[in-house]
Amino acid sequence: MTTLFFNNINLGITSKCNAGCDYCNRKTFKDFPNMNTQMPLDTFKKILNHTNHIEFCGSYGDFINHSDGLSFLEETLKRNIKFNIETNAGCRDEIYWKELAKLCNNENAYVQFSIDDIKNERNPYRKVHTQTVLNNLDTFIKYGGYAVVKTLLFKFNEDYLEEMQSYFMKLGVKKYLKQYSMIYEEGDLSAPISCLYKQGTLPYIYTLSEKITQIPKVCPWANGKWLYILDNGEVHPCCYIVSYAAEIKDTMPFVSQYTDYDQYGELYKIYLKNKDLINLNTKGVTLESAYNNEYNLYIKNNFQNIPRCVKRCGLNNIIKDPISGIIND
Repeated sequence: MTTLFFNNINLGITSKCNAGCDYCNRKTFKDFPNMNTQMPLDTFKKILNHTNHIEFCGSYGDFINHSDGLSFLEETLKRNIKFNIETNAGCRDEIYWKELAKLCNNENAYVQFSIDDIKNERNPYRKVHTQTVLNNLDTFIKYGGYAVVKTLLFKFNEDYLEEMQSYFMKLGVKKYLKQYSMIYEEGDLSAPISCLYKQGTLPYIYTLSEKITQIPKVCPWANGKWLYILDNGEVHPCCYIVSYAAEIKDTMPFVSQYTDYDQYGELYKIYLKNKDLINLNTKGVTLESAYNNEYNLYIKNNFQNIPRCVKRCGLNNIIKDPISGIIND
């Protein structure tokens, strides 16, 4: 019997977060579901035979806030699975970052620090203390950690991006990435003027290479190459679906695109029917059974007709404009 296998699993192990990023659903909803959940280690072990790469990057939480996150890495390393962690790095003490560095010390096991600022006392976007983040990065590198830094480009940092890059490289960062933000409002959190162009009434954003991405004939999530697993154990084919968030639509309608029932249509009803059967915390549920459940099969076979997919990734257009897809450089 062939084991179900994914090239990459994008995994959130906790919904706890120490940051306050603008436009995050955590800030929009006072009672966002599963705000303080942690994935049990036993649930995590159900995943390990199904991939050779794990990306610890949850949509609503940060890996470093899990009380036993280092044990997850130890289990991953035992199986020679490649992994990376994405974090805002705004908390924890020196002991933690020293221990993390021991486990994340090469290009197959590294930490990506999301740092947008080196000058303000608090990061204007993430609301974490800048010096705390920089100290944690320095500690991690000093103890042998393999560090990558990613910066979101905003109006507030566009004048010192080269200075930031120089700072990080001197510190010992292995790679420095820049990514245009997807925020369009006026003010410090708007994207740099140089990367905006007008289409109708909304400013859209180019990648750094100013290339427009062609739409794939097959959704890379739905074809089984990638998988997304939430901290609460739910198995989804895509981090942009997250249908469980739509459950609060009746109490807080129209607050966000995630809670707009029309974005899901029939998929929402299918989700409610199957939500326990796609949850790895449910007794008897395996990754195979969750992935082959009616909910996930519906997405795999109908993504081109799901309103959420069409709006988010522009799957009904000839060319995907930059706002509609992944815009990493």
